[in-house]
Formats: sequence, C-alpha cells, structure tokens
Amino acid sequence: MENTMICSVCGKEENRYEMVKLNGEWFCVECLDKKYFYCEEHRDYEPVENRVQFTDVYGNEREMCQEAFDEYYIICDDCGSPMRRGDGYTMGDNYLCSNCYEERKVIKHYHYHHGQDLYFHGNPSNGIYFGLEIESEREYDCDLDRNYIASSVRDVVGSNIVYFEEDGSLDDGFETITYPMSYEFIRNNHVVEDIVGTLSDNEMWASERCGLHIHVSKTDEVAKKMPLILAFLESNKDEIIKFSRRTYDSFHEWCDFYTDEDLLTAYEAERICLRPQGRRHMCINLTNEHTIEFRCFAGTLNAKRVYGYIEFILALIENITELFDTSDKPTFKDLEKVSGFNLFKENLVF
Repeated sequence: MENTMICSVCGKEENRYEMVKLNGEWFCVECLDKKYFYCEEHRDYEPVENRVQFTDVYGNEREMCQEAFDEYYIICDDCGSPMRRGDGYTMGDNYLCSNCYEERKVIKHYHYHHGQDLYFHGNPSNGIYFGLEIESEREYDCDLDRNYIASSVRDVVGSNIVYFEEDGSLDDGFETITYPMSYEFIRNNHVVEDIVGTLSDNEMWASERCGLHIHVSKTDEVAKKMPLILAFLESNKDEIIKFSRRTYDSFHEWCDFYTDEDLLTAYEAERICLRPQGRRHMCINLTNEHTIEFRCFAGTLNAKRVYGYIEFILALIENITELFDTSDKPTFKDLEKVSGFNLFKENLVF
C-alpha cells in the first residue's frame, strides 16, 4: 500500500503516519521505544543504552542521554541530588544545591540572633561585658564563598564565641559578632587576634563602608556615667572623628553626633540619654535595652587597634567622673593625664 511502511525491527506493516523514521529507518512505536528514547536536553532520539533517568534536586523526574547529563548536570556534594550546573553554590571544595547551602550557611539575616540565648564568657570584676561587631568585606579578587570564610572563623574561634549576620551597609561582606565577654577573657584567649587573623587569611578587609561597633553592658554604673561620656565625645568632635579613623562623610552617615554644638553640657547630655528617640546610627547608640553601643570606630582588622578602642572605652568609664570634676570641657589630653591611656600610640591614631 502506498501509505504504509514496514518496521525495520519487527517487520510489521503500518500506516506511515503512525510510524517514525529515524536514521533512515522506519520504526513502529513499540520497536522505537525498545531501541530509542527522547532526550529532553538534546530534543532528539538517542539509543536506550545512553539513557539516564533520575530525580533532580527539585523532585522532578528527568530523562536524558549520558552526554547531556554530563554536560548540563552536577551532583550536590552533600545530599547527592543532581542539579543543573550553575544552580548550585560553591563552599570551600564543595558544590552544593540551594537546600544544602541554606542548611550549611552560617551568615544569617540581619538581627537573626536577636532574642536567642547568649553565651557569657569571663567574670568581669566591674560587671562589664563587651560584645564586638567586626564588619569586613571580601577583597576584590577573592573567589572564596562568604559562608566558607565565616565557617573558617567559627572553626578557629568557636561557635559559642562568634556568630555572623548580613549587613545592608556592606556590598560584599558580613558582620562577625561576638557573644558577651569580659575584657580579660578577650585578652587571655586571643579572641580578637583569632577573628581578624582568620578573616585576613581568607582575603577579607575593612573597606571604608565597614565599622567596628563595641557593645558595653548597660550596668547601673555605666548608665549613670553615660551623660558625661556623651558630653565628652560631643565636646571633642574633631578629635573623635580623627581618633575613629572614619571620614567625615562616613562618620555623619553611620554614627553621627547628637548636636552641632562645640560644647555639650552634662545636663543637656542627660536629657539626650533619657530620650534617645530611637536614633540608632549615632556615635553612641542608646536605644538598646541591655547594652550601650559605641558605633564611632572605623572598621579594622588590626587587632591592636581593636584592643585600643576597647581600652579607650574603659578609660572613659573609669575616669569620666574625675575628668568633669576638674573641667567643664575635658580634652583628650586630660583623659590621657588622668587615665594613663596613651591615645597617641602607634596602633591607634593621630
């Protein structure tokens, strides 16, 4: 018959429109399915011996030839599920699907840890615990995954010492945040050196967008001294900006002063401390329930400088009352004389 063809496998004669011509031969549907399958990726029939059938990471049943699988798909190193190349994430030596990457991701969203349990370290005689927020970014040519870098810091320092969060002010970085620690604990356990050293070793740096924020326990004694500390900072604006190593623009954007005056009295400072009015991006953030946050320092991965800024805060807390007993507007030099704290040493500033 004019409109019939003979199957090259079984010899059955059928209507040509119910048969398939492949590689110059005609096949009935049954024989075609025995010898060939349809490759989804190449959109063509392939020999059945080249067929790969699998369930991808999204739960989809897939069928394609081995060549297409090798070209377009890769296996997640954690769960073993196939995924399209380019859909995964590199973390260290591992290539992960999105689900496994999320499970292993240690950099959480901003303020993710608020309300969670805290680990306290050390037993400070003055009742003051410090919490550090060290912002850093990847160097321009760094190809290490940010979560891999954060994991490296956690592995060195300990998961009960640090955690990590995103920060909207950074282009390509994260915050390394410590749990509350006494100053003695920080020093004796080399916490700062381990953090900044591991960050630096993994191609992180403190760009001009980065800041160093230091939280201090809001004890009754600290809270009582805050108006005088605020008055000191506000009355020494040029010196504070210089000391902070921030640019003027960066300072006023992320840790601004409360006033434009050259002199802030203790009375006016007390009014500000009582009513901070939700202003967080100030030189001293007074809005937190349990801590006072000193935000004015530029980001740094220099351990000596980090310690110097902590010591500066301690010098203020320990000597601020005596400073104002002798002057309405004490200066940095007055603080040096009273505390013995050297603001001009090499690892700090001027």
